[in-house]
This record gives sequence, structure tokens and C-alpha cells, in this order.
Amino acid sequence: MRTIYLEGLQTAASAPTWTIARNQHLIAIAICGDIDDAISEAWRAAMQASFDSAGYPPFGFVDAIDSRATNSLSTRMHSAAFLRNCARHMQRIAVCASAPTGFAVRAMMRVAGMGNVCMVDDDKAPAVWQALRAGRDIEPGTT
Repeated sequence: MRTIYLEGLQTAASAPTWTIARNQHLIAIAICGDIDDAISEAWRAAMQASFDSAGYPPFGFVDAIDSRATNSLSTRMHSAAFLRNCARHMQRIAVCASAPTGFAVRAMMRVAGMGNVCMVDDDKAPAVWQALRAGRDIEPGTT
């Protein structure tokens, strides 16, 4: 699992295929491997528990570049609804994902109308993550 986007953050929850970490400005999740229904439900529950105990920070970062969705359409729709709810409470969420996963995320973003959720190219992800971790928003179109 890539952990570069968790450095300098406090681990909130983890499992073999995902880790959630945060500071006062940012909550980040690194996801790797095959993500089935049970894994998807587990990371969403853990992230919600973090929000319930520590609140919503202004920014979120999802590193799903090393993941492969093997979950059902129903679970993907639950994940989309979860992301939409997070977006309602946060200023910006950046998602770094592989091409197949990114395609699905882009489609969900369009359908759900999540203007504050952006896809981040892998080569630009470090700069975006650094800004969000420090509490600075990114300019739309820089991702």
C-alpha cells in the first residue's frame, strides 16, 4: 500500500487493504488491492466513525491508485452516496485513482453534481496533497 499520502497524519483506522489518517485540515484514505462489498462497507463505516468522533475537516484525499473495484453496483452506489454526503460537509475532496476506477468516479461525480470533488492525476497528487494537508485549497483545473 502506498502510504505517501498518510505521512504526517494520525492514523484513525486501518485494515489490510485501507488506512484512514487525518489532521485538523485533512482526512485521507489509501486503498489498495481488490475492494469487494465487505471491504467497501468497512472503510466507509470507519471513515464515518472518524467524522462522528472528530468532525469533518475541510479537505479530503483519496488515494485509490492501487485499488481495483470488485464490488457490486449496489455497493458502488452506496460509496457514491457516501462521497456525496462527505462533499456536503467539506470544502474539497481530491481523488487519485487508476483509469478504470477514475472513470467510475468521474461518472458518479457528474451524476451526483459534486463540484467540490476533483480527480487528481498521479503526477500532480503530491502537490495537491501537500496543499490540502496544510489547510490550503487547490485551484480548480490544476489537477
